[in-house]
Amino acid sequence: MSTKLKRTLVSYRFDDVIGCEEVITGWFWRTEVTRVWLIEQGCSNLLLKKCRVVSGDQRKRFQYDLTEKIAKETKRPKRVLVMINPNGGNRTARKDFRNIVEPVFRLSGMTMDIIFSGYPGHLIDVTKSYDFTNTDGVVVLGGDGTYHEVLKVLMRKRQEEQNVDINDPNAALSPLNIPFGLIPTGSRSHWAENHTGSQDVLTAALNIIQVVSSWMLLFESLAQYHYNAKVTFHTSVMERRNTETNETEIFVADRKLTGYTSYTSDTVVFNRKLWDMLFLNGHGIYNGKALVDPSRMFVPKPSMFSCFVLFDTISPGSVRQFYKHFFETTYMDELSNVMDVLHAQGVTMELSECLDDVNQDVTTAKRPVMIDGEIYEVESPTFQIWYKLDVVRVFSSYL
Repeated sequence: MSTKLKRTLVSYRFDDVIGCEEVITGWFWRTEVTRVWLIEQGCSNLLLKKCRVVSGDQRKRFQYDLTEKIAKETKRPKRVLVMINPNGGNRTARKDFRNIVEPVFRLSGMTMDIIFSGYPGHLIDVTKSYDFTNTDGVVVLGGDGTYHEVLKVLMRKRQEEQNVDINDPNAALSPLNIPFGLIPTGSRSHWAENHTGSQDVLTAALNIIQVVSSWMLLFESLAQYHYNAKVTFHTSVMERRNTETNETEIFVADRKLTGYTSYTSDTVVFNRKLWDMLFLNGHGIYNGKALVDPSRMFVPKPSMFSCFVLFDTISPGSVRQFYKHFFETTYMDELSNVMDVLHAQGVTMELSECLDDVNQDVTTAKRPVMIDGEIYEVESPTFQIWYKLDVVRVFSSYL
């Protein structure tokens, strides 16, 4: 009896090929082979590094032709600036770079300018003075704080070069001309997780090699204190007549709003005490119902962001219920009496006082706002947040 083994053919895109290396195998009979390193999809959005071995008389020709094809058929960066914060999070950035990131970058044919942060603000100084003329990308190893440091300088530098007033909300920001990548080694890496689907170091590095770049969708912001505030949302407002009550109701993205003070056709004003406000990328309203669903929110180029406004009347039980819905991706309809949800293009905040502090001297100074996981102290009681599209390009095959 004989058994025939069926050979399975597996095809890969050129973007999925990291690179090739020659190695010698065997203890007694030494044989030269070519290892082809590939990117394969794992579970939970992880990307895996896999090896296929090529041997035989045509091995070197195959390796040469494949390397040439990758160079011509892919758009992966040839030269990147790598900035590393070795002291962030659990202090693994240096080891993660040497053991994981650097080997796959070199295998892919990238050349790197490598800079380790030596003091607070070091990467800011580097970004201000660095010549990006021949750089195809910026890669940061760190957390949300390191990402903000570098990106903020890059954005200001770009706008100054193009004579754009970055403080004018109506100004068309000039897009960054190089893609940006974050490899998560800090204490908080929400940004990396949003754009690669995980907080895995290898996955983030392989996203940069695959180089399916996407425009970054700003932003996530969270104010964590009770405030007396006037909040103006810049959005499209629709009026509808309720035939049963004969009253006029207002809607944003098919969701009826309550708790507002006034409105126009393109603004809604809330003038009351707020417990929390959460701004998220993309759309959080579906058929008039509030839902946080990252798989649907991160659509290509959403025109607005979603704002979840939690009023000071919310109970601890409702807070727990809100976050339960948030993490379980379920509708939040029963919370409509303590929160509102809007789609908006911009927000104007006028903070009068923080109600969590008795000491008024401290109150006027403490206005913390979290943006993309990083906490900022707001210098003025009045500030604006605007949603801008096509400004920062990121290395991501996940979005």
